Amino acid sequence: MKKFITFIAFLIATFSFAQGQSFLGSENFEKEISRGIIVVEFWASWNDANSCEWLENLKECEVYRVDIGTHMDLQQEFEITSIPTVIIFNNGNIEETFNANIMFQLEADKNDVQGKVDEIILNNFN
Repeated sequence: MKKFITFIAFLIATFSFAQGQSFLGSENFEKEISRGIIVVEFWASWNDANSCEWLENLKECEVYRVDIGTHMDLQQEFEITSIPTVIIFNNGNIEETFNANIMFQLEADKNDVQGKVDEIILNNFN
């Protein structure tokens, strides 16, 4: 019974946190990052306290999350060694990577990431 209650609590917490968040997995990753400017946060559910909740406030891009505990193949492919790690893709190509420090905290903030998104937009016009 305790396992069932724990499972239900986990589902409720996951659903509450997931509202407004879009998640990618191995099955849809390539398709989604190939369309425009995409910001992907690689994170782990055990490090949820250090997630980048401000990412959903970025403009002129789509934002997704990848749980490296579930999708270790993507962690290996993109050589994610610290979490959170934020990667900005432009039509499938990596434009910028922001890594966490030794304390599992991303040193970049919303302005840094938005600034890079804006720079990509301007460069796409040239």
